[in-house]
Amino acid sequence: MTRSTQQLWSRSGSNPDRLRRTVVPGLILLAIFVTAAPVAARGEVEPEPGSIRVTAEVTPFTDTRPVGSGLAAVLAADGDSHFSLKGNRVAVVALELDGQSEMVTVQPLDDAGRGLEHSELAMRSRRADETWSEWTVLHFDGEEGPDGLPGGEGGGAASVGGMGAIGPIWVGEGAAEVEVALLHGDAAALATEALDVPDIEPSTLDKDTFAKGAEFTLAKGAEFTLAKGAEFTLAKGTVTWGAKPQIRSNDEWGTTGFQRATEGCEDGPRYADSMRAMVVHHTVTTNSYSQDEVPKLLRGIQRFHTVTRGWCDVAYNFLVDRFGTIWEGRSGGVDRPVIGGHARGFNSNTFAVALLGQHQSNISRPSPARPSSAALQSVKALGEWKLRLHGVDPNGRTLLKNTATNGVLKHPPATYVSVPTILGHRDLGQTSCPGNWTMPVVAEMKQEFTAKSAAAAVPYATDAITGNDWGPKLLAVDVHGGLRPAMGQAAPSPAPPGGDGAIAVGGHADAGYVLTKSGRVLPYGDAPAVSGRPGGSNPIDLIVRDSGKSGYVVTADGYLHAFGGQVLDRSSAGPAVAADINDAKVGYTVSASGVLNPVFNTPPATLRTKPSGTVVDISAWPEGHSGYVVTDRGEVIGYGEATSYGDVMTGRAVAIVAGPNRNGGWVLDSQGRWITFGDERPITVASTHAGSDIAVDAVLTGYDLTGSTFKKSSDYDYISGVLARFRPEQNTSVFIDHWSWKTDHGGTIVLGREIVHDARFTDSIVDDMYRRALGRRPDAAGKRYWSELLNSQRITLRDMGIYFFGSTELYARAGSSAAYVDSLYQALLHRAPDAAGRAYWAELLGSGRATPAEVTAGFYDSLESRRDRVNALYRRISGGSPSADQTQEWADDLLGSDDLTVAAQMIASPTFYRLLTD
Repeated sequence: MTRSTQQLWSRSGSNPDRLRRTVVPGLILLAIFVTAAPVAARGEVEPEPGSIRVTAEVTPFTDTRPVGSGLAAVLAADGDSHFSLKGNRVAVVALELDGQSEMVTVQPLDDAGRGLEHSELAMRSRRADETWSEWTVLHFDGEEGPDGLPGGEGGGAASVGGMGAIGPIWVGEGAAEVEVALLHGDAAALATEALDVPDIEPSTLDKDTFAKGAEFTLAKGAEFTLAKGAEFTLAKGTVTWGAKPQIRSNDEWGTTGFQRATEGCEDGPRYADSMRAMVVHHTVTTNSYSQDEVPKLLRGIQRFHTVTRGWCDVAYNFLVDRFGTIWEGRSGGVDRPVIGGHARGFNSNTFAVALLGQHQSNISRPSPARPSSAALQSVKALGEWKLRLHGVDPNGRTLLKNTATNGVLKHPPATYVSVPTILGHRDLGQTSCPGNWTMPVVAEMKQEFTAKSAAAAVPYATDAITGNDWGPKLLAVDVHGGLRPAMGQAAPSPAPPGGDGAIAVGGHADAGYVLTKSGRVLPYGDAPAVSGRPGGSNPIDLIVRDSGKSGYVVTADGYLHAFGGQVLDRSSAGPAVAADINDAKVGYTVSASGVLNPVFNTPPATLRTKPSGTVVDISAWPEGHSGYVVTDRGEVIGYGEATSYGDVMTGRAVAIVAGPNRNGGWVLDSQGRWITFGDERPITVASTHAGSDIAVDAVLTGYDLTGSTFKKSSDYDYISGVLARFRPEQNTSVFIDHWSWKTDHGGTIVLGREIVHDARFTDSIVDDMYRRALGRRPDAAGKRYWSELLNSQRITLRDMGIYFFGSTELYARAGSSAAYVDSLYQALLHRAPDAAGRAYWAELLGSGRATPAEVTAGFYDSLESRRDRVNALYRRISGGSPSADQTQEWADDLLGSDDLTVAAQMIASPTFYRLLTD
């Protein structure tokens, strides 16, 4: 019998008849709530061959029965249950199965057919022989999933429709019936789906047979499988830290791929700019599965994520079964930084490895089990490879931004969270995932990976990302002429031909040259060819100008030899090891001892300190007369207006690149690794030269500010909004880019601190203090003095106020204790005193039991004063007023903090972020 939605949800009837249908995969469950739309009877629509057969049903919770001892006992023993039974009866829905369906999904619904997030259910199944399984308490995991941002994955109607759904729950082939009890909540009905997943013919690897004792060599990237009982010995030195393990593709388990037809998924897999952390999960599915049943489980999980929950693909990047097989999960490429949907708010810059099973000991069903040794070894092997691939320190920490905006969150929205680079899901969300029996492997990985990577030639070797469309572009060269891009720089094409030993590189992103030790100048990209040897046979450096198509070869005697249209050859005053000049021909050569020799019409300059090693390179700021040199031991010394940074690295430095913001830069070591100094961003390299000292030089090839992705982001709007309010002269692309990476790695608080600990912010505070306390404007020296004390955090605004308002001079000027107290009320609380308060403070002063400074401190520390200061600071920052809760929170912070720290917190707060971005 079929019913319309109106009939099904009629309040006048209590008929518990159920609505059943067989659907084709891809149909959304809630489609059956379209008014008056007929629903297909069971068997009326057959799925395509090879597709999952789905039997969907919606049943009202009208049948109630007494609570049996089994259900009560299981609920009492369940460690994740948050509710207790009310009364001695529960509503139960029964679903008949055909004996072929192996998995079931369930979803509690309200009167309007909407999914409910906070109901609690229990389920049991019956075999054909009438034996029942024990009850299993079912939990909805709201912490698993995509970030759910508007227009993105999880932000559409399909995901809203899947709210509260739980599954897939493994019942196994041969189950004849399931019963689902409503333990807690106001659900009116239950939507269920029974999944019959067809078998997939597993792919097999080609097998070679070797005689006992035979020796053989595996080609790079080769995979092999040992037969049961086989013996295998690795020769010493063949095990490599971070080697890629065997990963079975998602085609082998029958993925339906990335669901581009789903809202928010239209553009295909999304990629992060870098990977920063590994998140370990468990799927909370049965531990009792055979090897042949694994593909069925994976297909069921994917269908639940994509169809029931409305996500783009399976949430996890990788899944590991109890037999130790590693499976590709989400599509997009196992070696790429694919953004998953596994940890709401924290999916960017993380990858997920999910153990197939249930490993939380205090959850009774599905029956928990410790992860198998094979599974844990595979998780470790996968983690070793993936972390090394993306240059992640396994024992480090990183900052992840919580982009989720609603629901029950462990960490506040729009804030940055400091986390280990290997962590469990529970570290990011309100969940027990990946189970207490899995968490020890997280600690083990940190220890084991750190030891292995420390013993390797290069701990964190590669990241295949060739960067962003926003920010600096860097290019290194090795002795063989190989070009190594970093950040936004792509590999130049065509690359320079192989030479007789490269010694320097110069140019732009799409055109430039490599200088060889014999003096040849080899073009890359669009640069024209250069004939002959412009510098003769003793070259030491290369300077490229004119959009990467002309420049100078510098020789050891300090001469600059022009090529490609540059008309002047100009000698500096002495020998040189390196040189740098800008387009206006301002710059210097530098000797091994650190002597700067000006070229063309550049004024003389000297290094700030004497080098303790041999100078090997120089890099100038854009104006040419300031910059840095670096010694072979990694000592960075400034000249002109640039600061010295001392030793910034261990190992052998070969090149230095000044950052475009005049606040630091990067040193390249002989193995091709970048070391950041000053206030510049860390570098994610495209490749290094592990164990080989062959890198020789590097150059900043450009600074791309045209990228549209970042310009469309809320972070761009926030940073631009902050700069527009407090530093309008810096509200430009270069400064926005600078603060984008700083807030990305340090949180919005770093921008807040920068704004408030600056004379442009504190000068106005000093002005206000002078006006209220002394009735006049400060003189220039006084303003500078107090502003510097505040900015350097040598004094708090509270202590400064006590100094001004609690002075004996101000007390004497008032003429009496009562008049002085009146002035404090007006200046610090902005109101007339109440009689009791006036009498209290005046008596303390008059009796000598308190000094003016102590009375002023009492005013400053009062809740009324702290609230008043919070409101004044927030008005100064935003032009508005904070909420009552925020006022109280920040007022409480002032007891253990200072006004400028709270002001920085205000600028960094989610409230102010939303104010600037909504």
